[in-house]
Amino acid sequence: MMAERKKILVVDDHPLLRQGLARLIDDTPDLQTCAEAATAEETLEAARRLRPDLALVDIRLGKEDGMALVRRLRAEHGDIAVLVLTYFEDPVLLKQSFEAGAGGFMTKSESPSDVLRAIRRVLEGHTFISERMMDSVADMVAGSPAAPHTPGRLTDRESQILELIGQGLPPRQIAERLFLSVHTVHSHRESLKKKLGLAATSDLHQFAAQWVADRRTAGKPPNDLT
Repeated sequence: MMAERKKILVVDDHPLLRQGLARLIDDTPDLQTCAEAATAEETLEAARRLRPDLALVDIRLGKEDGMALVRRLRAEHGDIAVLVLTYFEDPVLLKQSFEAGAGGFMTKSESPSDVLRAIRRVLEGHTFISERMMDSVADMVAGSPAAPHTPGRLTDRESQILELIGQGLPPRQIAERLFLSVHTVHSHRESLKKKLGLAATSDLHQFAAQWVADRRTAGKPPNDLT
């Protein structure tokens, strides 16, 4: 007799990604999607009604605070495991996710097989951190002062450009600010998209704006742009 499939609640405000994750999960013999949610309210209602085994949560749900949602899920439904799935390769967010009660943290640039592996690991009661984040975690544990300020492995120049994109500056103004050509700024922008696993320039702008906002919330100073 086959074991009962574990129930997964998929939480993301992007319908295409949410539905893709649901299909990925439903194609496995041991997992099934019990519900999809796009908001904190939908998530909490589904958790109360369906009692999923695990919630796969994007910590950026439009204007809502996904981190607060993770904390509330764990406070109200302590038996529901939580795996955070996000665009943001930021060790500060990783630390905050685990402090909120998540059992795993991974980026959306991971492969489908890694997503499934992470779900299963967290369901088994293990902690999961994606391989892309392990170097950042090692730096943070070692006390490197640069680790909490930069997502992934960006150069100083890329971090500066990411900061200015997040402030809403167009390429020409960024070029003038940093004494670069517009072509060079575009090249750096493409490199940022590749390193951060972002397909579209609009995704990069969203990422950068949120990164700048998160740094301000955490009391981090702007990058040195001189």
